Amino acid sequence: MNHTEQPASVPVRSLPRLSASVVTVLIFSWFGFAQTKSDAPAWIATSNSYTNQLLSVQIKHHPELGSNQGLSEYDTQIAQPTLADEDQERAETEAVLAKLKSAVTQEKQREVVQDLQIVIRKIELQFREDDFQSASTQIAERCKELEIKGVTRTSLVKSAKALTGQSQSTGELS
Repeated sequence: MNHTEQPASVPVRSLPRLSASVVTVLIFSWFGFAQTKSDAPAWIATSNSYTNQLLSVQIKHHPELGSNQGLSEYDTQIAQPTLADEDQERAETEAVLAKLKSAVTQEKQREVVQDLQIVIRKIELQFREDDFQSASTQIAERCKELEIKGVTRTSLVKSAKALTGQSQSTGELS
């Protein structure tokens, strides 16, 4: 097993959150704008206030992200990689998403609306990826259970083809 593979007996849930690169971009833009506040247009402060809501959830559940960006208050904290924490982070992110969607309808500044739409789309895409990964993991775990019980892959494939209406010999739809 190479260093990127997970042991077969350990169920794996992907980090159901924004990718590290997106968080890094958000943090750098946050710090970059914070350092040049006096020169920045007013809409940037408004946009940052919305983005900071998402960042606060991210850093709360992954404090090493804040520490990596030089925020010393997070140096002594570590993430709690449990299913309960992932579920809590998802719920908190969903609450922020609802606030951002509401803000889009109320916001008057075009640039802020555009930023909100980008962040909303990214969150929704990440949720879809997380849900797909979770479903894939559940399917893989179920297949392992069936194999342990003596159900062969060949019989699983035949059953799946029968359920989907595919011909067992050609793989084409019947």
